Amino acid sequence: MMFPNFKSVAMSILTAAILVTGVSASHAQKTKDTVGMAFLEATQSVDPYLDPKPENEFMSTAVFDNLIQYDEKNYRYAPLLAKTWKLVDPKAIEFDLRDDVKWHDGQAFDADDAVYTLNYLIDPAVKLRFKSNWAFMDKVEKLGPLKIRVTTKEAIPNVIENFAYTTVMFPEHAHGALDDKNVFGTKPSGTGMYKLLQVDRNSGFALQKNPDYKHGGDAKPASNIGKLNVLPIPDFGTQTAQFMVGAVNLLRNMPLEQAEELAKNPAYTLTLAQSLSYVYMSIDAAGRSGLKPLQDIRVRKALMMAVNRDEVYKIRTGNRPLPRGVPDALCWKFQVGCGYTAALPIYDPEGAKKLMAEAGYANGFDIVLSTFNSTKDMAEVVSGHLRKIGVRASVEGLTFAAYRTKQADGKFNSLVSGWSAGGQTDVSNTLDFFFEPSAKDMFQDTELHKLREIGLSEIDEVKRKAAVTKIMDLATERAYAIPVAPIPLVFLHSSDIAISGNSFGAFGIMPSHINWK
Repeated sequence: MMFPNFKSVAMSILTAAILVTGVSASHAQKTKDTVGMAFLEATQSVDPYLDPKPENEFMSTAVFDNLIQYDEKNYRYAPLLAKTWKLVDPKAIEFDLRDDVKWHDGQAFDADDAVYTLNYLIDPAVKLRFKSNWAFMDKVEKLGPLKIRVTTKEAIPNVIENFAYTTVMFPEHAHGALDDKNVFGTKPSGTGMYKLLQVDRNSGFALQKNPDYKHGGDAKPASNIGKLNVLPIPDFGTQTAQFMVGAVNLLRNMPLEQAEELAKNPAYTLTLAQSLSYVYMSIDAAGRSGLKPLQDIRVRKALMMAVNRDEVYKIRTGNRPLPRGVPDALCWKFQVGCGYTAALPIYDPEGAKKLMAEAGYANGFDIVLSTFNSTKDMAEVVSGHLRKIGVRASVEGLTFAAYRTKQADGKFNSLVSGWSAGGQTDVSNTLDFFFEPSAKDMFQDTELHKLREIGLSEIDEVKRKAAVTKIMDLATERAYAIPVAPIPLVFLHSSDIAISGNSFGAFGIMPSHINWK
């Protein structure tokens, strides 16, 4: 997405207007114990299974709970709807459920609900966009009123993670009774910290704090905000106008330059949140795109040495520090299974020119850097770095559909694009994203394919991490792909709100992270 470049005069006028209206509007919202949020993309449901996207991730986390919660601050799994869990054998996990949780409609949560939800997800008749997320399950059994067992098709190292992400529980009595499951996301009953009072595609969502929510613990504590109003506002200009008059007092992912200008008003605060997302550079080492120079490791190394990662970092941060820092490999060091020892290439444009000449390309060549429109600004900076070593780089911003078509045809010269790092605790999704032997594999390296299989199947943690470390080191040493810079999310909010914490997921924060000061 290319953000608008606001003129300084217009911004000065806007800031002056906010200085007049900001404090009173913010105070009015706090007096009503209400936070108004703006979503760029409209959503008409809080069902994360039928309508999966970052906005709905935020909403569904407010309304529903998983069996397990991953504590993203302390990097550990924590109880949520399940009190305890254990692997009874490499292909079976048992959960003991809480006996003190009620659905928003007052009925008690129990094993029937958990068994129903998981069976719904694996039912062949149920069509879901990301159904493969639950394909690992073979059988779900009720062992008692508050105890279930899940049997997997094979032993998998990240089985616990699957119940801490992407798998919220639904009530059997409410969801199971519906012929049209789409209705449930508009009138849901959950166990989460907020109850959904209203949903409308045009006027948005109204949520109210659930006074019975006591089970979140440190991993998913309740927010102290009584009401959340979420409004669909599809452009930043209108969002800013609504922000000025107090209709909303929290904006997500607005242009950094604009947020910095508005945050000069002490009534407002700019907060950078950080998911696991980053921009990476991946090169067609296999030669599928027909660009011969890229098959020479010296050329690939030169391209990577030409990239000034510090400069790319500043584009979205203004050189502010980020809570999780920068990735030093294609996985984050705190992700389960991640390991690496190889250092990323040092920025050295003169050294890059020497390598280019040594490879026979002193006069450079033409290359296309493909990216999503949302990361095109960062790819443009990288293209400028490459031009400084004689490589004539152009940038193409792609829609998701165009990206998939070009990927299937193997036509990418290089990707300078965004990846969520799986948005989860484990490294498995990253192994698939970069190294699965498929149309998206730009390296076609059989050694990495074999190591990937170990990374996805080995239960022994030491052996698994050794295989992943080898993958990450070879990806760097063979100049296949490197992380370039993290992708932070810009939040502008009234100064009586504190945003503390960051979500691994694409939205960047969760309801627990937003509180009154």
